[in-house]
Amino acid sequence: MTEDKQIYDIVYFHPEGEEYFKGTILQGLKYTVFDPATDIRFTFFGSFIAMCECFYRDGHLIVKGLFLPRYIKIWLRKFRARVVANQLREYNPKVVLTFLDNSNIFHMVCDVMQEVPFLAVQNGGRHLWCAFEALPESELIYHIDEYYCFGNYVKDLFEQYDHDIKKYIISGSLLGGNFYSQYHSMKKTNDENYDICLVSQWSSNLLEKELMPVRWRKLNQAIHTMIALVACYAGQHNKSVCIALRSSDPEERKVFQHYFKDDCSFQESDRLAYSSYTAVTKSKLTIAINSTLATESFGAGMKVLFVNPFKENWLKPTSNSGIWYFSGDNYFEFEGRINNLMKMSQKSYLNECCKEMKRSVDYDYENTLGNKLRKRLLQLTNNTKLI
Repeated sequence: MTEDKQIYDIVYFHPEGEEYFKGTILQGLKYTVFDPATDIRFTFFGSFIAMCECFYRDGHLIVKGLFLPRYIKIWLRKFRARVVANQLREYNPKVVLTFLDNSNIFHMVCDVMQEVPFLAVQNGGRHLWCAFEALPESELIYHIDEYYCFGNYVKDLFEQYDHDIKKYIISGSLLGGNFYSQYHSMKKTNDENYDICLVSQWSSNLLEKELMPVRWRKLNQAIHTMIALVACYAGQHNKSVCIALRSSDPEERKVFQHYFKDDCSFQESDRLAYSSYTAVTKSKLTIAINSTLATESFGAGMKVLFVNPFKENWLKPTSNSGIWYFSGDNYFEFEGRINNLMKMSQKSYLNECCKEMKRSVDYDYENTLGNKLRKRLLQLTNNTKLI
């Protein structure tokens, strides 16, 4: 974080996506970055003030904690949030912004620092897991003043679980909106280089089952099952496959090489260069479990198939089922679905999926999320001359 005691119009909460924001949305604005992983200061005076506020506002949690220890943990989280809120007040900001919309500390600071609007931009798929089971405690819901989310799917989901979100701005995704607004304006026909783009969701963290929530312990197995299905199909039908990698971890490549041998291509992950989005547009069909990239591309009209090998509801990335969704691990059923999608024209696919596409990710290519967000920040900081 930059020097203390300075005044900033914007506090950018979490460094996630800072390089992109710095060069576009935050350009010309006076802002500072606050990283809760490194920037929280527990001074004696600041901690004393936060503790007094916590005893006054949340003392009932201490009483509950005498019977249920988890309430003590909630109280300590609220104490930490008040420390952060008082620290941010030193900057006298006009707005607090984050691109890490599922940050629990951001939501809690928003709840206790109500004099400043807190804006959050959805940066990943938000499904049943995020709305309920991923919360550190059921009482610690999302608190956001303005939520720039992908589509009505997310809005309805978070309303169903009573999250405290004052206003939803349906805007599509930030990076997907930037890429596909340009892609659709320059669309050429017959430019596919691959039959299938397989979106990787592999992570070394998924190997540490004992550290993961119970439901996530089958995710690694689901990923391997999906890869095996695609590899078998590609081998039997002589289809070219491009793997959109998630990371630069060499172990990730080895996983796919195990199934495909050397009969696949790899696309390195580079968000700022939109490398994975390009891999999708150069493929006839994109396959994933519930990746953000696949969801963004589905909303943009790309031909996508979401695969849920174990029929687990928490892995389902859309409200409804249709030709874009395959549930199960039966190879022959999977083969039939892929064959149908390969034969289906893009127009027919769009006709079948258009309502669900718009519900999942509702883009406005004439006024992208980046444009909307910058105008809103300029308005909140009284910098309309920069519009």
